[in-house]
Amino acid sequence: AMATEAPVSSAAAEPASSKPEGTTAAAAAATAIAAPAAAPATATAASTRQRLFVLPDIRDNAAGWGPSPVDAAPVQAVGAFDAPYQAFSKSDRLGRSADWQSKSGFQSRFVQGDRFDKASSQGAFFFKTEEEDDNFHLVENAKPIKTFGRGRKPMQPLPNQLQSGRGGGRGRGGFDQSGQQSRMGAWGRGRPNVSGGPGGGPRDFAPRGGRGGFRGGYGYGYGRGRFDNELRAPAKIREASLEVQPTWKVKDQFDFSTLLKIVGDVPYPEDLMFCGEIATINRAVYDKVTTRNPAPLTKDTRYFQNVTTTDDPVMRQMMVEGKGNVFATDTMLTAMMCAARSVYPWDLIVQRVGPNMLFFDKRPDSTIDTLAVSETSSEFFYDEKDSPNNPIALAQEATLVNQRYSQQVLSERGVVELDDPTPFTAPADAPQAACLGYRYRRWQLAENIAVVARCTLCGTCLPQELDDAALTGVYSLLEWDQKTTNWRNQFDAKRGLVVATELKNNSNKMARWATQAMLAGCNQMNVGYVSRASPLDASSHVILGTEFYKTKDFAAQMNLNWKNTWGVLKRIVDVCLAQPPGKYMLLKDPSKPVLRLYVVPEVPVAASATAPTTST
Repeated sequence: AMATEAPVSSAAAEPASSKPEGTTAAAAAATAIAAPAAAPATATAASTRQRLFVLPDIRDNAAGWGPSPVDAAPVQAVGAFDAPYQAFSKSDRLGRSADWQSKSGFQSRFVQGDRFDKASSQGAFFFKTEEEDDNFHLVENAKPIKTFGRGRKPMQPLPNQLQSGRGGGRGRGGFDQSGQQSRMGAWGRGRPNVSGGPGGGPRDFAPRGGRGGFRGGYGYGYGRGRFDNELRAPAKIREASLEVQPTWKVKDQFDFSTLLKIVGDVPYPEDLMFCGEIATINRAVYDKVTTRNPAPLTKDTRYFQNVTTTDDPVMRQMMVEGKGNVFATDTMLTAMMCAARSVYPWDLIVQRVGPNMLFFDKRPDSTIDTLAVSETSSEFFYDEKDSPNNPIALAQEATLVNQRYSQQVLSERGVVELDDPTPFTAPADAPQAACLGYRYRRWQLAENIAVVARCTLCGTCLPQELDDAALTGVYSLLEWDQKTTNWRNQFDAKRGLVVATELKNNSNKMARWATQAMLAGCNQMNVGYVSRASPLDASSHVILGTEFYKTKDFAAQMNLNWKNTWGVLKRIVDVCLAQPPGKYMLLKDPSKPVLRLYVVPEVPVAASATAPTTST
């Protein structure tokens, strides 16, 4: 609306009662505006002024938005209101209505980094103030960078490089991975160095060498640190042990955080049968092995028969006799009982038969019997397929070393024949069978759950003794990276440190060993520490030392609770028995701490080439 001030005429000053009938206030105001400016007026009328408001003509479009289509009068130009206007389309980038942080210009929301949208900043929609307020100042809350030494700023690391190595920065000291200054000192001598050695030199990003670095040490070197490139490597996505088919459906899953909280009763074992033979451990020879006097590991490979549950003739006979309704081997039971500690994927076949019968089996190419290396270690290690240090090659090497060690430490003179011979027949061209005993035991988990398992006996400490106090489980640990563990310098003097490190890096494997010894009734465990004769030779090994442990004490060192292990097993068995008869797969997720139970639909034999099968 436009306001207009005009002198009031004598006609307008008259009372409203003197105006003719029908005259409105707007008509009176129009008459006052049309009167000549030089009309005579009194002194009172000249000093009196009235503010007049004239409304513009508003044309409403009752049919929709925008101007009326039937409006014949010309629309007033937009420029009359002094408003900025510029033709634009929907694809044009419009500026912000207000930008309180921009210093040099408007940064478009469509552009990343330091590039500006010049079209938007120069268009009519970019706001430009005419008058700047000199009293307004931007307050910056960022803390100033501290200076070191003679007013110099700390040396900035190269992109994606950890501060490791020796001699970088301004000399000794440096910073650890968290950015804190190491305790080795502040600033001293030296020049900026990225080659990992003392003093200057060309930039070298080699992955080896160097003191200090990750744990502090000597300064700001960027290469030649063990933790330099290895920890920065992207996380490897592990492949599943078995490809899940589209036709499989998840029946149930077990979260590891829930499994760790389960508590159950520890059942009392009952012996059913003893088969095979066991030998006495030669302590007179191998108790004297030290790092200064190591014993070479023999390459005499014997035949080990890891027969699955449904291929065991003794298990079949016990099933017919009704000795139990849940059948498995000790390796399968330990995999489920210690599942919450596992990191690598694994799988088991679950056969649900009859009204209340359950069989746990393994695939022919299953990795359930192999021994993983550094499974629970937080440090990254090599994962190249062609390298002898990839997880698959290390697991095969550790399994072979464990088999050779378990036979080498036995004495050939003190062999004890058990009640029945070995129930398994070796092939004609197979090498000599390993000296092993088998103990079939039964545990009553509930009124309707009786678990029957085949447990392996490795040896005994007393000749001609089969008492549980003399039975011993024999196992071995493998040192594959001598620069990381260095058993040759630490095992004799710092044996406790070596054991603690292995308990951390191989928590799942060693927990399964303790559980396997408990299932077999072995009160003792003999652990051998085997190392590579050469770091790059995976076929030659030496024994650096042996150690005996009580099974209960060994389990207590890793916080292994028997009530939890039996509770986890009972939980899995209850879920499997609740399923209808059929074939199922129990799979550990390769990247998540979850155990899933899949149902496998029955398919014809010709079309089941990729599905896991086992002889029944």
